[in-house]
This record gives sequence, structure tokens and C-alpha cells, in this order.
Amino acid sequence: MSNILRFICPECDKTKETRRDEIIQQMAKWVNSEALSTMVSAFGKEIPNLPLREKIEWLNEFANEWDYRKKQANQGERWNVTEDPIAQTNSTIILECTKELGLYDIDFPLEVPDYILPLGGARLSNYARPEKAKEIIDKMDIQSKTIVALSGTRPINEVERPFLEEYAPDAATEYEAISQGMEKVFTLTEGKYSEEHSRNENINLEWALREYDEKYNGSKIISLAAPSTDPARRANSQDTFMFFLEKFNITKGDRLLLVTSCIYVPFQLLRFMDLAIEKEFYVDCIGIKNDDKKGTAFSQTTNYCQETKAAINAIKSLADKWDI
Repeated sequence: MSNILRFICPECDKTKETRRDEIIQQMAKWVNSEALSTMVSAFGKEIPNLPLREKIEWLNEFANEWDYRKKQANQGERWNVTEDPIAQTNSTIILECTKELGLYDIDFPLEVPDYILPLGGARLSNYARPEKAKEIIDKMDIQSKTIVALSGTRPINEVERPFLEEYAPDAATEYEAISQGMEKVFTLTEGKYSEEHSRNENINLEWALREYDEKYNGSKIISLAAPSTDPARRANSQDTFMFFLEKFNITKGDRLLLVTSCIYVPFQLLRFMDLAIEKEFYVDCIGIKNDDKKGTAFSQTTNYCQETKAAINAIKSLADKWDI
């Protein structure tokens, strides 16, 4: 196993049907890969020889084995997950497999983007992802584009608080944390921005948009917090993507770049892929390498299994949507 399987958004000059078919081919290659088969075998199962749709359904059911957030933390945060004995025993082979499956070092874009979108997260992510965005802008000499940090208004967990001391010590929400991270990374003058903030008794339904007066390399700098589509939970990745598309006039052929941590790259890109096809834009996703301490606070083998499950769930969602 040596070739990294990277999901690539087809170019926008192709028909929607052609673009969709190309993504389906990529999904087929991923689910039929030796890496995924080896990883499943480590847990005592063999992927059956089935047509693509049935194989995806089988994998989606099997992947519950890797739902450690539910099994260990009752749908809790990723930082509550502890190492599983089977995963720990097979750690070397699982990490080799997940590297080939694209969860480890996809850290540079394929095209120059029009929109650079650092994604909100936990602990150091709200500083490290804007920092990665700036690194890409500098390396590619990107000029006069748009930088939009995407987050939600979830309260900061006390477990995260020590990690925020260096960049957002007073932040009460993820939105405030990534906004302060952006300000620090792009050396923005404190308080120089315009902001619209829709308040709500239910914090899950709040949203905010902050546009800074200053630019970086001629690029606008914006921080956007999305409301949840479900009042009972905080905004998820899909909510932030949809709210971004609602607030910004993305046109055919526009190039979007998501900036996350490498462990989430396949899952988060796949969650955006159907929107890219439907609305005729291009999307790519990169991350901070997992051997960078700022890349992710979660480096246990169970976390790689958990995010492989997330990628399988995203593939199943596309299979259902496109009736594969």
C-alpha cells in the first residue's frame, strides 16, 4: 500500500452527470481499496464481494464498530474517546491504511482557490487552521480573494480553555475563538470590523457575520458563524456549509478550499461534494498534517477509525442521494 487515495472534485466545465459519475468512480476505488479491506480485516471481518451499492451499505453498517464517540462517550466530544483494545493492538497497520485512505497528509490544494475557508474546531484548531490558510496564501501568492472562517456558536468547553490561552483567552464560543485566531494570524487591528449578530435564547440558533476593515494580500477577511438546522444540537459541518452558500454569491466555476485537520479531509470534502455538483462550483479540502501538534489533538488509533467511519457515512449519504 503506497498510493494515497484523494477525492478530487471534477472540473466545472463538465456536465453535472459526468461530474457525479467521476465522484462515484472515486468512491468505488476507495471502498474497494486494499487499505480499507485490510483495516476491516483487523477487526475480524471481511468485506463481501458485492455490487457497489450493497457494499457501501454493508460498510456503513459495519462502521458502527468504529463509532467510539457513541460507544464510549454517548455521542460525546472526540476528546472523550479512549483507545480501543483491538485498534491499539493493530495500530501500525490501521495507521498505514488510513494514511492511504487520505486521512494523514493531504495538506496542499490542487488549484488556486477563490474562497479560502478555515473551519472551526476545538482546542488549537481555531488558530492553527487560519494559520494554515495564511501559509497556503503566502506559498501560492494568492491575491484579492476572500477568506471566510466558518464556525458555529457552540460554547467553549472547559477542557479546551487551556489551549485557548495563547490566542483567544476570553472567547466564550467557537465563533469568538476562531475570530480571535484570525485576528492574531492576519495581524488585524482589534475592533476594526463591522458585524451582524442574530441573538437567540437558544444559542444553537444564533448566527453572526464579521467583516474586517483590513485585508490580507488584497483579500477580504470574514468570520461567519452558522445557526443549527436542529434547535436541539449545535451547528454541524453541513449547517456551516449551507449557511456560507446562503450568505455568499457563489457562482458557476468558483473554487472553494476548505482548511481543516488532515484526519477530517475525506469526510468533510465528501460532505460538500453534492453541493459542488448541484451548484456547479469546485471544492477542495486540505488539512494540517497530523504529526504537527497543532494539526489535531486526537492522534489515537480509535480517532482514525472514527473518522474513517465518518467518510463511509458520507459515501453512503451520496449513494442515497444519487441513487447509486
